[in-house]
Formats: sequence, C-alpha cells, structure tokens
Amino acid sequence: MVDNLKTTFVEINNGSDSVVREMTKIKETGRQQSETEEKIRQAVNSIDDMVQSQAAMSEESSATVQDVKEQVERLHLMMEELLTFWEGSRKKNQAA
Repeated sequence: MVDNLKTTFVEINNGSDSVVREMTKIKETGRQQSETEEKIRQAVNSIDDMVQSQAAMSEESSATVQDVKEQVERLHLMMEELLTFWEGSRKKNQAA
C-alpha cells in the first residue's frame, strides 16, 4: 500500500507539473495575443489617421479646384470683354 501511495503521489506530482507547464504556456500565449492586439490597434489607429488626413486633403483639393475653375471663368469673361472692346476700337479706327 505504501508503494501504491508513492506511485500515486509521483503521478499526482507529474500531473501537477504538467498542468503548471500548460498553464504557463497558456499565460504566455495570452500575453503574446495581448501584444499582437495592441499592435493591431495601433495599426488601425494609424490607418484611421491617414484616412482622415487624406479625406481632409481631398476636401481642400476639391475647394482649390472649384476656386481655380471660378477664376478661369472670370478670366474667360474678361478676355471676351477685352476682345469685344478691342474689336470695337478697331472698327472705330477703321471708320475714322
């Protein structure tokens, strides 16, 4: 019976050592997952910041394009007025 108890205690000790090793592996895996999740969170935040920056630049570009378009339209009108004035001046000079 003492030998059976010794064998049983050795098996229990080996089993508990195995459980401790597995728990240590689980703990390490959990730590690694936490680190990975943190890196992913940082990457997603970085991507979000870049997307917001790109959206802002796109809006600014759109506003700039609209401003340039309006300036071109005003320039076109001024050119038409200048040509009309020039044509009228030429006709007056030819009539004189």
